Amino acid sequence: MPAVAIPLAGIVGSFASVSDQTLGYILCLYSGFFHCMGATGLLPEAHAHASWRKVGLTASVFALIFVIRAHIRHHPHRRRLTLDVPVVGHP
Repeated sequence: MPAVAIPLAGIVGSFASVSDQTLGYILCLYSGFFHCMGATGLLPEAHAHASWRKVGLTASVFALIFVIRAHIRHHPHRRRLTLDVPVVGHP
C-alpha cells in the first residue's frame, strides 16, 4: 500500500484547490506533526541521563528564541515576506 500512496497523493493533490491561507495551515500542521514525531524519538534518548547542564541549556535556548522573536515582532523596519511569483495566464 505505501507504494501506491505517494502517486495517489500526487494525483489527488494536483486536482485539489486550496487557498494560500489554507495551504499555510496545512503546512503548519504537517511540520508540527513532523517535529512531534522527531522529538518523541530524540528527546527521550537525549534526556536518558538527565543533568542540570542539559536542563539549563534547553531553557537558555528557549529564552534566546523568545527574545529574538520578541525583537523581530517589535522591530520598526519589519516587513512581511511575500512571494511575487507570476502565475501563467493571469495578469
